[in-house]
Amino acid sequence: MRTISKLRIGLVGVFLLCASAGVHGAILFSDDFNDGNANGWSVMKDGSGTPAWQVTNGSYRQSNRLRNFTQSFHTGTYAYYKNGLNFTDYVLSVKIIPDAIESVGVMFRYQNNSNYYRFSINRSQGFSRLEKRVNGSFQTLAFDGRGPDFSKPHTVTIDLKGSNILVYLDGEPLFGAVDSSLRKGSVGLFSQHRAAFDDVVIESSSTAAKVVISKPVSYSVEPTGTLAVAAVALGVPSGGGVRFTLDNRRSFTDQTAPYSGSFTNVSLGDHVITAAIVDGAGMAMPGSAAQDTNRIVGTNARYFVAMGDSITSGSNDDIAGDDASADQRNVSRGFTPILNDWLSLHVAVPITVMNEGLGGTTAGKGGSSGASRVGSTLSRHAESQYWLIMFGTNDASRGLPSG
Repeated sequence: MRTISKLRIGLVGVFLLCASAGVHGAILFSDDFNDGNANGWSVMKDGSGTPAWQVTNGSYRQSNRLRNFTQSFHTGTYAYYKNGLNFTDYVLSVKIIPDAIESVGVMFRYQNNSNYYRFSINRSQGFSRLEKRVNGSFQTLAFDGRGPDFSKPHTVTIDLKGSNILVYLDGEPLFGAVDSSLRKGSVGLFSQHRAAFDDVVIESSSTAAKVVISKPVSYSVEPTGTLAVAAVALGVPSGGGVRFTLDNRRSFTDQTAPYSGSFTNVSLGDHVITAAIVDGAGMAMPGSAAQDTNRIVGTNARYFVAMGDSITSGSNDDIAGDDASADQRNVSRGFTPILNDWLSLHVAVPITVMNEGLGGTTAGKGGSSGASRVGSTLSRHAESQYWLIMFGTNDASRGLPSG
Protein backbone atom coordinates (compact mmCIF):
# COMPACT_ATOMS: atom_id res chain seq x y z
CA MET A 1 0.00 0.00 0.00
CA ARG A 2 1.19 3.52 -0.68
CA THR A 3 2.00 5.55 2.39
CA ILE A 4 -0.56 8.15 3.42
CA SER A 5 2.01 10.85 4.06
CA LYS A 6 3.45 10.87 0.54
CA LEU A 7 0.03 10.51 -1.04
CA ARG A 8 -1.24 13.54 0.83
CA ILE A 9 1.81 15.60 -0.05
CA GLY A 10 1.55 14.59 -3.72
CA LEU A 11 -2.14 15.34 -3.91
CA VAL A 12 -1.66 18.72 -2.24
CA GLY A 13 0.90 19.63 -4.90
CA VAL A 14 -1.41 18.46 -7.67
CA PHE A 15 -4.35 20.34 -6.13
CA LEU A 16 -2.34 23.56 -6.08
CA LEU A 17 -1.33 23.05 -9.71
CA CYS A 18 -4.88 22.25 -10.79
CA ALA A 19 -6.23 25.19 -8.80
CA SER A 20 -3.97 27.49 -10.81
CA ALA A 21 -5.58 26.09 -13.96
CA GLY A 22 -9.09 26.54 -12.60
CA VAL A 23 -9.65 22.82 -12.02
CA HIS A 24 -11.45 21.34 -9.02
CA GLY A 25 -12.77 17.81 -9.49
CA ALA A 26 -13.25 14.53 -7.67
CA ILE A 27 -10.24 12.23 -7.80
CA LEU A 28 -10.94 9.25 -10.07
CA PHE A 29 -7.53 7.62 -9.70
CA SER A 30 -4.14 8.36 -8.22
CA ASP A 31 -0.83 6.53 -7.92
CA ASP A 32 2.35 7.85 -6.33
CA PHE A 33 4.05 4.41 -6.57
CA ASN A 34 5.08 4.67 -2.94
CA ASP A 35 3.61 1.21 -2.32
CA GLY A 36 6.48 -0.32 -4.29
CA ASN A 37 4.41 -1.75 -7.13
CA ALA A 38 2.74 -0.80 -10.40
CA ASN A 39 -0.44 -2.82 -9.97
CA GLY A 40 -3.06 -1.77 -12.50
CA TRP A 41 -0.52 -0.69 -15.14
CA SER A 42 0.22 -2.66 -18.30
CA VAL A 43 3.51 -2.29 -20.21
CA MET A 44 3.53 -2.07 -24.00
CA LYS A 45 6.19 -1.48 -26.64
CA ASP A 46 5.91 0.04 -30.10
CA GLY A 47 9.02 -0.97 -31.99
CA SER A 48 12.24 -2.87 -31.38
CA GLY A 49 13.87 -3.25 -27.98
CA THR A 50 12.96 -4.56 -24.56
CA PRO A 51 11.13 -2.28 -22.08
CA ALA A 52 12.44 -2.15 -18.51
CA TRP A 53 9.76 -0.68 -16.23
CA GLN A 54 10.19 -0.92 -12.46
CA VAL A 55 8.97 0.91 -9.39
CA THR A 56 12.06 2.36 -7.72
CA ASN A 57 12.30 4.85 -4.87
CA GLY A 58 8.65 5.81 -5.09
CA SER A 59 8.48 6.40 -8.86
CA TYR A 60 7.78 4.32 -11.96
CA ARG A 61 11.00 4.15 -13.99
CA GLN A 62 11.79 2.97 -17.51
CA SER A 63 15.50 2.27 -18.07
CA ASN A 64 16.09 0.81 -21.53
CA ARG A 65 16.48 2.64 -24.84
CA LEU A 66 13.62 1.98 -27.27
CA ARG A 67 14.13 4.80 -29.74
CA ASN A 68 11.84 4.03 -32.66
CA PHE A 69 10.02 6.10 -35.27
CA THR A 70 6.98 5.93 -37.49
CA GLN A 71 7.81 8.39 -40.26
CA SER A 72 8.72 11.52 -38.24
CA PHE A 73 6.74 10.48 -35.14
CA HIS A 74 8.55 9.05 -32.14
CA THR A 75 7.63 5.68 -30.63
CA GLY A 76 9.11 3.53 -27.89
CA THR A 77 7.46 2.02 -24.84
CA TYR A 78 4.65 3.00 -22.52
CA ALA A 79 2.65 1.82 -19.53
CA TYR A 80 -1.09 2.46 -19.45
CA TYR A 81 -3.66 2.29 -16.64
CA LYS A 82 -5.82 -0.74 -17.48
CA ASN A 83 -8.98 0.29 -15.63
CA GLY A 84 -9.38 3.70 -17.25
CA LEU A 85 -10.45 2.76 -20.78
CA ASN A 86 -13.95 4.16 -20.25
CA PHE A 87 -12.83 7.50 -18.79
CA THR A 88 -14.20 10.42 -20.83
CA ASP A 89 -13.77 13.98 -19.50
CA TYR A 90 -10.99 14.32 -16.95
CA VAL A 91 -7.94 16.25 -15.81
CA LEU A 92 -4.68 14.28 -15.82
CA SER A 93 -1.60 15.41 -13.91
CA VAL A 94 1.76 13.58 -14.07
CA LYS A 95 5.24 14.43 -12.85
CA ILE A 96 7.92 13.47 -15.39
CA ILE A 97 11.56 13.07 -14.36
CA PRO A 98 13.67 12.83 -17.56
CA ASP A 99 17.03 11.08 -17.35
CA ALA A 100 18.03 11.08 -21.03
CA ILE A 101 17.56 13.37 -24.04
CA GLU A 102 15.04 11.29 -26.01
CA SER A 103 11.27 11.75 -26.07
CA VAL A 104 9.18 11.32 -22.94
CA GLY A 105 5.55 12.19 -22.30
CA VAL A 106 2.01 11.22 -21.39
CA MET A 107 -0.83 9.59 -23.34
CA PHE A 108 -4.53 10.21 -22.79
CA ARG A 109 -7.83 8.91 -24.08
CA TYR A 110 -5.77 5.81 -24.81
CA GLN A 111 -7.84 2.96 -26.29
CA ASN A 112 -5.17 0.73 -27.81
CA ASN A 113 -1.83 1.01 -29.57
CA SER A 114 -3.50 2.49 -32.66
CA ASN A 115 -5.75 5.06 -30.96
CA TYR A 116 -4.64 7.70 -28.44
CA TYR A 117 -3.56 11.29 -27.89
CA ARG A 118 -0.05 12.07 -26.67
CA PHE A 119 1.91 15.03 -25.36
CA SER A 120 5.69 14.60 -25.49
CA ILE A 121 8.84 16.63 -24.96
CA ASN A 122 12.30 16.09 -26.42
CA ARG A 123 15.52 17.85 -25.45
CA SER A 124 17.78 16.54 -28.21
CA GLN A 125 15.62 17.40 -31.22
CA GLY A 126 14.08 20.24 -29.26
CA PHE A 127 10.30 20.21 -29.17
CA SER A 128 7.07 19.97 -27.24
CA ARG A 129 4.32 18.25 -29.24
CA LEU A 130 0.64 17.40 -28.98
CA GLU A 131 -0.22 14.54 -31.32
CA LYS A 132 -2.92 12.02 -32.02
CA ARG A 133 -2.85 8.50 -33.39
CA VAL A 134 -6.11 7.30 -34.93
CA ASN A 135 -6.42 3.93 -36.65
CA GLY A 136 -2.64 3.72 -36.57
CA SER A 137 -1.99 7.05 -38.33
CA PHE A 138 -0.26 9.93 -36.53
CA GLN A 139 -1.06 13.62 -36.88
CA THR A 140 0.44 16.69 -35.19
CA LEU A 141 -2.09 18.94 -33.43
CA ALA A 142 0.29 21.51 -31.88
CA PHE A 143 4.04 21.94 -31.45
CA ASP A 144 6.91 24.31 -30.78
CA GLY A 145 10.69 24.25 -31.24
CA ARG A 146 11.59 24.33 -27.57
CA GLY A 147 12.89 21.27 -25.75
CA PRO A 148 12.29 21.81 -22.01
CA ASP A 149 15.18 21.60 -19.55
CA PHE A 150 15.72 17.87 -18.93
CA SER A 151 17.84 18.46 -15.81
CA LYS A 152 14.72 18.90 -13.68
CA PRO A 153 11.27 17.31 -13.29
CA HIS A 154 8.25 18.67 -15.16
CA THR A 155 4.56 18.44 -14.32
CA VAL A 156 2.21 17.92 -17.25
CA THR A 157 -1.51 18.63 -16.89
CA ILE A 158 -4.04 17.63 -19.55
CA ASP A 159 -7.59 19.02 -19.25
CA LEU A 160 -10.19 17.22 -21.39
CA LYS A 161 -13.77 18.33 -21.93
CA GLY A 162 -15.61 16.91 -24.94
CA SER A 163 -13.54 17.74 -28.01
CA ASN A 164 -11.51 20.38 -26.14
CA ILE A 165 -7.91 19.62 -25.14
CA LEU A 166 -5.91 21.98 -22.92
CA VAL A 167 -2.24 21.27 -22.17
CA TYR A 168 -0.29 22.84 -19.29
CA LEU A 169 3.43 22.43 -18.62
CA ASP A 170 4.57 23.24 -15.07
CA GLY A 171 1.30 25.06 -14.46
CA GLU A 172 1.57 27.30 -17.53
CA PRO A 173 -0.81 27.02 -20.52
CA LEU A 174 1.07 25.59 -23.51
CA PHE A 175 -1.24 24.13 -26.17
CA GLY A 176 -4.93 24.06 -26.96
CA ALA A 177 -6.70 21.95 -29.55
CA VAL A 178 -10.20 20.98 -30.61
CA ASP A 179 -10.43 17.40 -31.88
CA SER A 180 -13.28 14.89 -31.69
CA SER A 181 -11.46 11.79 -32.94
CA LEU A 182 -11.31 10.07 -29.54
CA ARG A 183 -13.88 10.74 -26.82
CA LYS A 184 -12.81 8.24 -24.16
CA GLY A 185 -9.80 6.28 -23.01
CA SER A 186 -7.19 5.78 -20.32
CA VAL A 187 -3.84 7.40 -19.57
CA GLY A 188 -0.32 6.24 -20.35
CA LEU A 189 3.30 7.03 -19.53
CA PHE A 190 5.55 7.20 -22.62
CA SER A 191 9.34 6.91 -22.85
CA GLN A 192 12.06 6.31 -25.45
CA HIS A 193 14.85 5.95 -22.90
CA ARG A 194 15.56 6.57 -19.21
CA ALA A 195 12.76 8.42 -17.43
CA ALA A 196 10.66 8.20 -14.28
CA PHE A 197 7.04 9.11 -13.58
CA ASP A 198 5.34 10.01 -10.31
CA ASP A 199 2.22 11.50 -8.73
CA VAL A 200 -0.26 10.40 -11.38
CA VAL A 201 -3.67 11.91 -10.61
CA ILE A 202 -6.88 11.76 -12.65
CA GLU A 203 -9.68 14.10 -11.58
CA SER A 204 -13.14 14.64 -12.97
CA SER A 205 -13.43 17.70 -15.20
CA SER A 206 -14.98 20.93 -13.94
CA THR A 207 -17.02 23.81 -15.36
CA ALA A 208 -14.56 26.52 -14.31
CA ALA A 209 -13.71 29.23 -16.85
CA LYS A 210 -10.37 28.58 -18.54
CA VAL A 211 -8.78 29.47 -21.86
CA VAL A 212 -5.62 28.45 -23.73
CA ILE A 213 -4.45 30.10 -26.94
CA SER A 214 -4.16 27.45 -29.63
CA LYS A 215 -2.80 29.68 -32.41
CA PRO A 216 -0.25 31.16 -32.54
CA VAL A 217 1.84 29.36 -29.92
CA SER A 218 4.47 31.28 -27.98
CA TYR A 219 7.89 31.64 -29.64
CA SER A 220 6.45 30.94 -33.10
CA VAL A 221 6.68 32.83 -36.39
CA GLU A 222 4.22 33.85 -39.07
CA PRO A 223 5.70 34.49 -42.55
CA THR A 224 3.21 37.26 -43.39
CA GLY A 225 1.68 40.32 -41.73
CA THR A 226 -1.63 38.52 -41.13
CA LEU A 227 -1.84 36.87 -37.74
CA ALA A 228 -4.55 34.20 -37.40
CA VAL A 229 -5.52 33.63 -33.78
CA ALA A 230 -7.59 30.94 -32.04
CA ALA A 231 -8.26 29.75 -28.51
CA VAL A 232 -9.83 26.81 -26.69
CA ALA A 233 -12.15 28.05 -23.95
CA LEU A 234 -14.27 26.28 -21.33
CA GLY A 235 -16.83 27.76 -18.99
CA VAL A 236 -17.72 30.70 -21.25
CA PRO A 237 -20.88 32.36 -19.85
CA SER A 238 -24.03 32.73 -21.95
CA GLY A 239 -23.68 35.74 -24.21
CA GLY A 240 -19.96 35.90 -23.62
CA GLY A 241 -16.97 34.95 -25.71
CA VAL A 242 -13.21 35.25 -26.05
CA ARG A 243 -11.53 38.62 -26.51
CA PHE A 244 -8.25 38.57 -28.44
CA THR A 245 -5.79 41.43 -27.99
CA LEU A 246 -2.65 42.25 -29.98
CA ASP A 247 0.12 44.09 -28.12
CA ASN A 248 -2.42 45.50 -25.68
CA ARG A 249 -3.66 47.81 -28.47
CA ARG A 250 -5.96 46.14 -30.97
CA SER A 251 -8.69 43.72 -29.93
CA PHE A 252 -11.86 41.95 -31.03
CA THR A 253 -14.27 39.46 -29.42
CA ASP A 254 -15.53 36.22 -30.92
CA GLN A 255 -18.69 34.86 -29.32
CA THR A 256 -18.90 31.59 -31.23
CA ALA A 257 -16.84 28.46 -30.56
CA PRO A 258 -14.35 27.54 -31.85
CA TYR A 259 -13.11 31.02 -30.94
CA SER A 260 -10.89 32.53 -33.64
CA GLY A 261 -10.20 35.50 -35.92
CA SER A 262 -7.25 37.40 -37.35
CA PHE A 263 -5.25 40.60 -37.15
CA THR A 264 -4.14 42.09 -40.46
CA ASN A 265 -1.39 44.53 -41.37
CA VAL A 266 0.69 43.49 -38.37
CA SER A 267 4.11 45.15 -38.36
CA LEU A 268 7.42 43.33 -38.72
CA GLY A 269 8.74 42.01 -35.42
CA ASP A 270 7.70 40.16 -32.27
CA HIS A 271 4.28 40.58 -30.73
CA VAL A 272 2.14 39.57 -27.74
CA ILE A 273 -1.26 37.88 -28.06
CA THR A 274 -3.73 37.75 -25.17
CA ALA A 275 -7.01 35.83 -24.99
CA ALA A 276 -9.52 36.45 -22.19
CA ILE A 277 -12.95 35.01 -21.50
CA VAL A 278 -15.52 37.80 -21.23
CA ASP A 279 -19.16 37.86 -20.19
CA GLY A 280 -22.07 39.29 -22.16
CA ALA A 281 -21.17 42.81 -21.03
CA GLY A 282 -17.59 42.45 -22.24
CA MET A 283 -16.16 42.17 -18.73
CA ALA A 284 -13.25 39.78 -18.23
CA MET A 285 -14.04 36.71 -16.13
CA PRO A 286 -12.13 36.52 -12.83
CA GLY A 287 -9.28 34.08 -12.22
CA SER A 288 -5.91 33.62 -13.86
CA ALA A 289 -7.09 30.57 -15.80
CA ALA A 290 -9.64 32.70 -17.69
CA GLN A 291 -6.82 34.56 -19.48
CA ASP A 292 -3.80 33.40 -21.46
CA THR A 293 -0.88 35.29 -23.01
CA ASN A 294 1.49 34.07 -25.73
CA ARG A 295 4.68 36.07 -26.27
CA ILE A 296 7.47 36.30 -28.84
CA VAL A 297 5.16 35.76 -31.81
CA GLY A 298 7.03 36.94 -34.90
CA THR A 299 5.37 38.29 -38.05
CA ASN A 300 6.79 38.93 -41.52
CA ALA A 301 9.28 36.29 -40.45
CA ARG A 302 11.45 33.54 -41.96
CA TYR A 303 10.58 29.91 -41.23
CA PHE A 304 13.36 27.33 -41.74
CA VAL A 305 13.22 23.55 -41.25
CA ALA A 306 16.44 21.55 -40.90
CA MET A 307 15.92 17.91 -41.89
CA GLY A 308 18.66 15.31 -41.73
CA ASP A 309 20.42 12.70 -39.61
CA SER A 310 22.52 12.89 -36.41
CA ILE A 311 24.50 15.88 -37.72
CA THR A 312 21.26 17.86 -37.73
CA SER A 313 19.82 16.42 -34.51
CA GLY A 314 23.04 17.21 -32.66
CA SER A 315 24.46 13.85 -31.60
CA ASN A 316 27.70 14.29 -29.61
CA ASP A 317 26.98 18.00 -29.14
CA ASP A 318 28.86 18.57 -25.88
CA ILE A 319 28.45 22.35 -25.52
CA ALA A 320 25.25 23.01 -23.60
CA GLY A 321 25.74 26.77 -23.65
CA ASP A 322 24.61 27.12 -27.27
CA ASP A 323 21.52 24.92 -27.05
CA ALA A 324 19.14 27.90 -27.03
CA SER A 325 18.86 30.72 -29.52
CA ALA A 326 18.91 34.24 -28.11
CA ASP A 327 15.20 34.69 -28.82
CA GLN A 328 14.47 31.30 -27.15
CA ARG A 329 12.53 30.08 -30.19
CA ASN A 330 14.82 27.13 -30.83
CA VAL A 331 16.01 25.10 -27.85
CA SER A 332 17.72 21.89 -28.94
CA ARG A 333 21.07 20.29 -29.54
CA GLY A 334 22.87 20.69 -32.85
CA PHE A 335 23.35 23.69 -35.11
CA THR A 336 19.77 24.99 -35.36
CA PRO A 337 19.86 27.44 -32.39
CA ILE A 338 23.23 28.76 -33.58
CA LEU A 339 21.95 29.22 -37.12
CA ASN A 340 18.90 31.03 -35.74
CA ASP A 341 21.18 33.56 -34.02
CA TRP A 342 23.29 34.07 -37.14
CA LEU A 343 20.29 34.54 -39.40
CA SER A 344 18.54 36.83 -36.92
CA LEU A 345 21.61 39.05 -36.85
CA HIS A 346 22.08 39.27 -40.61
CA VAL A 347 18.49 39.17 -41.89
CA ALA A 348 17.03 41.31 -39.09
CA VAL A 349 13.59 39.65 -39.02
CA PRO A 350 12.14 37.05 -36.64
CA ILE A 351 13.63 33.63 -37.45
CA THR A 352 12.90 30.05 -36.48
CA VAL A 353 14.98 27.01 -37.46
CA MET A 354 13.08 23.87 -36.51
CA ASN A 355 15.13 20.74 -35.87
CA GLU A 356 13.81 17.67 -37.72
CA GLY A 357 16.98 15.59 -37.54
CA LEU A 358 16.86 11.91 -36.56
CA GLY A 359 20.16 10.20 -35.82
CA GLY A 360 21.12 7.13 -37.85
CA THR A 361 18.67 7.72 -40.68
CA THR A 362 19.37 7.46 -44.39
CA ALA A 363 18.03 9.26 -47.44
CA GLY A 364 16.42 6.17 -49.01
CA LYS A 365 13.02 4.61 -48.50
CA GLY A 366 11.79 2.59 -45.53
CA GLY A 367 11.60 2.99 -41.75
CA SER A 368 12.31 6.54 -40.62
CA SER A 369 14.45 7.43 -43.65
CA GLY A 370 14.34 10.87 -45.17
CA ALA A 371 12.05 9.77 -47.99
CA SER A 372 9.50 8.24 -45.59
CA ARG A 373 9.49 11.32 -43.34
CA VAL A 374 8.91 14.00 -45.96
CA GLY A 375 5.11 13.90 -45.97
CA SER A 376 4.54 14.03 -42.20
CA THR A 377 7.27 16.64 -41.70
CA LEU A 378 5.84 18.88 -44.42
CA SER A 379 2.41 18.57 -42.85
CA ARG A 380 3.76 19.62 -39.45
CA HIS A 381 5.51 22.67 -40.91
CA ALA A 382 2.88 23.70 -43.44
CA GLU A 383 3.83 27.40 -43.21
CA SER A 384 7.58 26.84 -43.62
CA GLN A 385 9.47 28.66 -46.36
CA TYR A 386 13.00 27.20 -46.44
CA TRP A 387 14.32 23.66 -45.97
CA LEU A 388 17.87 22.63 -45.12
CA ILE A 389 18.22 18.97 -46.12
CA MET A 390 21.34 16.96 -45.26
CA PHE A 391 21.54 13.19 -45.83
CA GLY A 392 24.22 10.87 -47.14
CA THR A 393 26.63 10.08 -44.30
CA ASN A 394 24.72 6.99 -43.20
CA ASP A 395 24.02 5.95 -46.79
CA ALA A 396 27.74 6.04 -47.57
CA SER A 397 28.80 4.23 -44.38
CA ARG A 398 26.36 1.39 -45.17
CA GLY A 399 27.35 1.11 -48.80
CA LEU A 400 23.96 2.33 -50.02
CA PRO A 401 23.46 4.13 -53.34
CA SER A 402 23.23 7.88 -53.20
CA GLY A 403 19.88 9.29 -51.96
